[in-house]
Amino acid sequence: ALNTLAEGREVVISRGELVEIGGSFRIPDVLEKSGAVLREVGTTNRTRIEDYERAVNDRTALFLKVHPSNYRVVGFTETASTRDLVALARGSATRVVVNDRVDIALACGAAGVHLRGDSMPASVVRTIAPANFLIGRSVHSVAEALAAGAGVDYLLAGTVWPTSAKPPGRAVLGVDGLAAIVEAAAVPVLAIGGVTWDRVGEVAARGGAGIAGIGLFMG
Repeated sequence: ALNTLAEGREVVISRGELVEIGGSFRIPDVLEKSGAVLREVGTTNRTRIEDYERAVNDRTALFLKVHPSNYRVVGFTETASTRDLVALARGSATRVVVNDRVDIALACGAAGVHLRGDSMPASVVRTIAPANFLIGRSVHSVAEALAAGAGVDYLLAGTVWPTSAKPPGRAVLGVDGLAAIVEAAAVPVLAIGGVTWDRVGEVAARGGAGIAGIGLFMG
């Protein structure tokens, strides 16, 4: 979570990625609510790895990359690649984890990958990944948690509560569903979906190892 990793410190992000994403969450607002300091680099259409390098200082906590799943910047554009960011983070305490794309994570030397619920088995990833490669998986039920099998380092369970970041009518786990997944899993389970500060205690009481979210940082 941003408040845990970057409160009072700088988060470096391309100006071309200061967008509004699902659920009307605006990236600058998310950062402000988390207590992190926004450090913009590059321009709206072109951001190079050198822009990130110039921004790094003793207050830098994170590099934030926004996945272009629901927006596109087209035309005369340029952005720093995942490989560039992995190289820049090398030798520091920062780790880069890639969302679902195992091929990109391995090709770029990333620290790990977070798998979707319908992605390849973690055990398969382990056969091709280096030692200490971090693997997480999203799950939505006890059955999916059990099916995750060996090889995962953590599970991300949701949606625990209703959230505007997901389509209306989407089934929710509730805290009892979260507790059932925690009991079934052999690895730490993080809660996502509708998490607010007054619900963090409920997550902990049900055995959750941590939380993740967007709306959590919106006040």
